[in-house]
Amino acid sequence: MTKKTLKLLLPVLLIGILMFTLTACGGGGSDTTDNNQPTNDNSSSDDNSSAKEEKWISIATASTAGAWYPIGGGIAATINRHVPNIKANAETGAASLENVRNLVEGNVEVVFAQPDISMKAYQGLDMYEGKQQKNLRGLMSSYPTTAQFITVEGTGIESLEDAAGKSIGVGAPGSGTEVFSKTVLEEYGITYDDVKEQFLGVPDHVTGLKDGNVDLSMSLMPVPTGAFTELAVTHNVKLLGLTPEAQQTLADKLPGFFPFTIPANAYKGQTEPIPTLAYRGLIMTTDEMSEEDAYQIVKATYDYRDEWKDVHVVVKNMTLETAMEGMTIPLHPGAIRYYKEKGMDIPDELVPPEMK
Repeated sequence: MTKKTLKLLLPVLLIGILMFTLTACGGGGSDTTDNNQPTNDNSSSDDNSSAKEEKWISIATASTAGAWYPIGGGIAATINRHVPNIKANAETGAASLENVRNLVEGNVEVVFAQPDISMKAYQGLDMYEGKQQKNLRGLMSSYPTTAQFITVEGTGIESLEDAAGKSIGVGAPGSGTEVFSKTVLEEYGITYDDVKEQFLGVPDHVTGLKDGNVDLSMSLMPVPTGAFTELAVTHNVKLLGLTPEAQQTLADKLPGFFPFTIPANAYKGQTEPIPTLAYRGLIMTTDEMSEEDAYQIVKATYDYRDEWKDVHVVVKNMTLETAMEGMTIPLHPGAIRYYKEKGMDIPDELVPPEMK
C-alpha cells in the first residue's frame, strides 16, 4: 500500500473507529441504566414502606423519693429496647391528680395514679364532678403502695387519735396523698381545723421530723422507703397503725385500697407488725393510644420483666399474675389482647365500652 493510498484511507478508518467506540459506550451506558434503575426504584420503595413514624411517649410518675419514678424509668428503657418505632421516657410528676390532668390534656401519654383517684376521674365523682374522664384506660397494676404514719420520739404522739393539735405532713396540695390523709384524719374525727397541716412531700416530711417542724408524716409510699430508713438510723421512729374498724371503713370508702400489714423490722426499731392500708398504683393511658401500641407496651413490660425488675425492691410484688389486681377503670383493648394471649380471664367490669 502506497503512502498516498494510506493517507486517503486514514480519515475513513478514524471515523469508523470513532463510531464503534461511541456505539459501544452508548450501548454499555444504556444497559447499565436499564439494569440499575429498577433496583434503585425498588430500594426506595422498600425504604418507604418499612419506615414508620417514630413515636415519643412520656410516662409521668411521681417524686424521686418513691418507687414510681425508677419503675417508670425501667419500663421506658425496656420499651426503647423492644418496641419498634416507640421511644419512651419517664419523668417526675406531682403524682395522681396532676398526672391525670396532664394525661387527659394530652401532655403525656402514660401515667401512674392511685386507683381511687382514677376511678373518681373515670366516673366523674367528688373533685371530678362535671369533669368525667370516660377515655381513661388501664394498662396494668403495679406493686402495693402502703399508707405509712410515722412520728419520732418526743412528739407525744402514740396513735392517730393524738394527731389533733399537731403539725402534720399530709402530702403535696391537691395530691392523692393529701386527699387520702384528709380522709384518714376525718375517720378519727380530726379536720384541718384541728391540726397544722403541712403540704409537703416525703423528703420535706423527713426534714421536718428531724428539726421538729413536723410531728407526724402521713404518706403513701413503698415499704421500705429510703428516706424513712435513713431517718430510723438517726432517730427513734414510731409507726402508727390503724384500728381494725378504721382499716375496713377506709377500705370501703377508698376504691382499690385494701387492709395491709407492714411486717415487723421493716425499719430499725420497728419490732411489731403495723396494720394499715395499701393499694396497687395503676399505670394507664387513654383510648387515644392505638391498640397495637398499648399491646406492644404491655407485652414488652412483662415479656422482658427480668430487664427492669431490679430497679426497686417492690417490683418483686409486681408480676403478670397481679397485672389486673386493684384495677378500677376499664382496661385498654391492647392490654386485654395481651392478657388473653397469656390465658388470663378479663373481668366484665374491666372490659371497655368499645369492646362490648
